[in-house]
Amino acid sequence: MRKLLLLCLLCLSSTAVASNYGFLNGSVFSGLNKDEVATIKKSARETLEAVKDLESLQWKHPSGLRGVFEPKFSYQMNGEQCRRIRFALKKGENRAEIYHFDLCKRADKWKVVEAATSNFSKQDWQYLKGELDYTLENGADNRPFSWRLPNKNIKGVFVPMAEVNSCRAISITVFDSNDRSSDGVYTFCRNSQSVWMRKSS
Repeated sequence: MRKLLLLCLLCLSSTAVASNYGFLNGSVFSGLNKDEVATIKKSARETLEAVKDLESLQWKHPSGLRGVFEPKFSYQMNGEQCRRIRFALKKGENRAEIYHFDLCKRADKWKVVEAATSNFSKQDWQYLKGELDYTLENGADNRPFSWRLPNKNIKGVFVPMAEVNSCRAISITVFDSNDRSSDGVYTFCRNSQSVWMRKSS
């Protein structure tokens, strides 16, 4: 129920994915007023439209409600512009509530969707990072490197490009269990400890 409430608040409604996000009793959403809802909507849309990946938008309402919206990565799915967003919301002295959503732009409106990475566990992300780091370090230019998540019907392909000034662009394609793909190109650079870090974009 609270999942549906949040999606309605943000004008991002989708019943298909509602069951995948659990909201605890006493959530910050249970007591929002109309003006607070308007602030959330405005900030969410501004983030989706204008904030670069790995950067963030911080906002605060006079009531004490505040939040940080951060796009984690952008990609294409079924020909649509999509983004994965981290929402952190807090009111008063309560602990911040953290949510992640995948959203795609359809007819100038952002809709919550089910993407291949929507239900990744922490272990899934760690596995993917390991494969990505290996490819960035060892992958031949423009040669595809295939991978598959253990115990899940999720697979993908990395295609690293030539390293320039300690940075490499890499094409990432992820296939879900129905072979629907999500695609993006991202740039990673070595930091002072020679660790690959993604650049904001």
